[in-house]
Formats: sequence, C-alpha cells, structure tokens
Amino acid sequence: PCDLPDRFQTDVTQFQIESDCVSFGDSGVIYYDYPGRQSRIDLKGVVGTGSDFVETVWMNYKTNTTYILDRKSGKCSKTQTTGEMVNPQIPRDSVFVNTVTVGSEDAQIWFIGEDNGQDEIFTVETSSCFPISYFAVNATSKHLSFSQGFTNFVPAIPPFVYDLPSACQTAEFNHKRSATSRGVRALLGSVHMFQ
Repeated sequence: PCDLPDRFQTDVTQFQIESDCVSFGDSGVIYYDYPGRQSRIDLKGVVGTGSDFVETVWMNYKTNTTYILDRKSGKCSKTQTTGEMVNPQIPRDSVFVNTVTVGSEDAQIWFIGEDNGQDEIFTVETSSCFPISYFAVNATSKHLSFSQGFTNFVPAIPPFVYDLPSACQTAEFNHKRSATSRGVRALLGSVHMFQ
C-alpha cells in the first residue's frame, strides 16, 4: 500500500449505521498530527434521536486529555482520551482490490480485513495516497456499519488549530464522557462521543 501523510487536514462526512438505520451522521474538518500526537475535529451533526450538535474536539495523546467545546452553549468539558493514536497508514497486510476512476483521478481500493468484527475497505488517490472513502462492514452480516468520505485533503496543518479557547483552558474534568478514536484502526482519529 501507499503511505498517507502523517500530518494533514481534510473535510469529512461520516455516518454510523445500526440495524440498517443511521444512528448518527456528521460532517466537519479533521486535523491530524501523528508526529505531534494530537488531533482536532470540528463537527456538526445529528444523533439518531434527532438532537443536533456542533462541537470542536481536541485530543492530546501526549497528556491523554480531550477537550470538547459545545459551540452552541460555549461550554467546554475536559475528559480522558482512551485508546492510542495510530499512525495513519493502510496496514501492510491489506489486500489490493482494484483501481477505479473517481472523477478524473485514478484511485486504489484496499481491503483491510477483519478488525473487531468489521471488514474495512479504504479508497485512496493513486498518485498522492490521499484518502477518498472508508467503509466498515459487519464481517458476519455484511451490512454497512460506518462510512466516511473525504474531500479537500491538505498534507499540512496551521499551528493555531491546537490553541485552546479560554473556556477549555479552565474546563473541569467530566467523568461522565469519554472520547475514543474510530476509523481504519483509528486512521483519522474521528471522534465519537458516548454519554
């Protein structure tokens, strides 16, 4: 497989599917800095119950601290980051499936195989290895369980994106929330909140 940049920003649209229904959907921007061991994601979305959210989440893997800023209320909470930040690469044991054309770009499709009950399929641009899409499929039922689409991929990050606003600098620790990574073995550090 090709090597993705280990520091980048990208627009993302993602959906989680449970029992053949979308349980949440969101879109936003991911900033991922593997060498610096931190990520940020700005998201706007809807949870299956119909409640919407607008959040910015900073995950610092050096300190295992996550800050979650609710953009609607202006309140920020601090919680522990669970899981490890993973080098954003297609695993070396992945299986090449095919080359396809997406718009005017050649793209490669990679089958990543079963991981925690999920088969993973990842599509990247052939020349740059920039991500195009990611799908997780239940290995048993073969139903789609998670989908991500990526656009406007840039292999650089402005340094100010990791500056915390004052509301987060004084945030108290919230024991009721945790933040975990998701993606191709946490490929893009996309954040799912559990309350």
